[in-house]
Amino acid sequence: MPLAELRVSNFRAFSDSGRISLGCVTPIVGRNDVGKSGLLHALETFFNPPKKGGLDVSELHALDARTMAKIEVAFRPADLPTREVQIDARNTIDLVEDRLVDSSGLLRMRLTLSVSKIEGFEVLIEDVDDDALFPLALKGQEGLLQLLQDRALPATRAGRETNQEKRNRLREFAEGAGIGLREAWVDASSVEKRLRECLPEFILFGDNEDFGIGQTSVQNQFKTIVDQALSGNPAAQQIEGDIQATLQMEFDKVFQRLARLTDTVTSLNAAARISWRKSVDGITLTWGDTSGVSIPYELRGAGVRRLFMVAYFQYQAAESLYDPDGKRYIFAVEEPEVHLHPGAQRDLDVALRELGELGHSVLFTTHSPVFASVAPLSDIILVVRTDSAAQARQLPDIDPRIVAAELGIEASDRLVGRNYIILVEGSRDVEFYGVVLAHLHSAGETSLDPAQVLFLQCGGIGNLRYVTTTCCIDDAGLTWAVIADSDRTCPGGPLGAQAQALQDNCPASCSYMAILDRTTIENYLDPVAVKAVTGIDCLVPEAGRPTDLTGGALPNFKTIKENGAAIAQQMGAAGIIAHSLDGSGSSEFVRIFEEIRMAFGL
Repeated sequence: MPLAELRVSNFRAFSDSGRISLGCVTPIVGRNDVGKSGLLHALETFFNPPKKGGLDVSELHALDARTMAKIEVAFRPADLPTREVQIDARNTIDLVEDRLVDSSGLLRMRLTLSVSKIEGFEVLIEDVDDDALFPLALKGQEGLLQLLQDRALPATRAGRETNQEKRNRLREFAEGAGIGLREAWVDASSVEKRLRECLPEFILFGDNEDFGIGQTSVQNQFKTIVDQALSGNPAAQQIEGDIQATLQMEFDKVFQRLARLTDTVTSLNAAARISWRKSVDGITLTWGDTSGVSIPYELRGAGVRRLFMVAYFQYQAAESLYDPDGKRYIFAVEEPEVHLHPGAQRDLDVALRELGELGHSVLFTTHSPVFASVAPLSDIILVVRTDSAAQARQLPDIDPRIVAAELGIEASDRLVGRNYIILVEGSRDVEFYGVVLAHLHSAGETSLDPAQVLFLQCGGIGNLRYVTTTCCIDDAGLTWAVIADSDRTCPGGPLGAQAQALQDNCPASCSYMAILDRTTIENYLDPVAVKAVTGIDCLVPEAGRPTDLTGGALPNFKTIKENGAAIAQQMGAAGIIAHSLDGSGSSEFVRIFEEIRMAFGL
């Protein structure tokens, strides 16, 4: 999740959005024509600023040509493709260790534009509060040497001491002199290109019906496919080698002549940068139909073209599973639900959330309860229009029930007929816990009768559907409990953000809350039963995803998730108990169900 925050000033409908926190998957909701898409297009402008001139006056707030738009974007350094920045030929810095970050540890950049030009590119830096020293991160070797000499400190050239060591010595000197820290925006236009090389790729899917097929923008969308298809292709690598060798031969001819003129240069190496993406100038797509006729992409129905987008994001999620250390992307989508059947909307939502789990950032504008209802409340942005300006609101400044009502998010009809409800995260969880409780009750391990309780999915704990459902349960006077994944990354580690938020903010009307010791329900499965049901050989750790037998990523993990209930059925009561033991040697599931029974007074 590289993208952390966004702030937009004097851009489209926004006078000043304030700093907006962004999650792995961030829905942007609100009524029509309030300015939601402006946030996505602000990101598009930041990542792809005008090549010449500035913004069109229509992009400026209130169409005022005298104003300047500011787009501020913050990134988490740990989630970027690299933390190293080549400032100049002899100066490589680490974003964090060399303090090119703000006081919260984020790499925060700001682009300022007018109607005539790009006015500035800045970075917010916290460093030594001394005019001569601030900021040390952007000073090269000669500047650092002079600063050391001015303070009568040892000044050693590169080779025996790194520039980072020089900076640290200057910071230690300043700290010893009682000089504190300063946070300020710094002109970084001289290193803008280098800094941008550290950022993830940004891809915008606009709301135009043809998705820009045949247009320049679509090449941006599909560049990931070109990269993945050619970058690791053996034939392409052979071509790269041939190009490199041919170029070196020509530069060797130049060097032979240079060697006759001077003996101070002993070699000349030419390293070519080869971009396969640039070698693919355009992509033309045609559909083949059932009658054998080829139809241009843009002439097919809008619904089919939208299904193509669903398939594209499913492809992206699947490919990223194989390369967890690969490139990171920021996907921005305008109203992904348009022209899609609700079932296809759910498929697309799953694909987008898988991308978020894999370390990419996803933002989308939406009016669809399918997309918005399962998002954590903390990640939802509500855009409203007050007077002449748009405002972006987040918790605690939004009422989740009002947002849910506006989007048409309702509690499940299944609430009718049962007095005792156990909320779980998803439909697969409903099936899994139903099987587990049935086996444990039949074996006499718990007295909680499956006929007395209803497992009900809420799409995730702490989201809009969860809030709507719990409010309806309370209004109906029903008794309820909740079982949630811990999302721990290691055994005994801290809870995931969602689980922690649930623990900190569980309503008083909740009779009982259980947060699993392990990461998710998949961590309680028997690998033998997994193999029997799915044919997949795997290792099941106590925390994190199941892996292949070598400990590597499991490309068919989704198959295991989809068959959790069948695997639990295969395990039986003895297997469920054996694979849910806690530190005391007791079954965690038995304990949870017995504690729920007592909390319900059954």
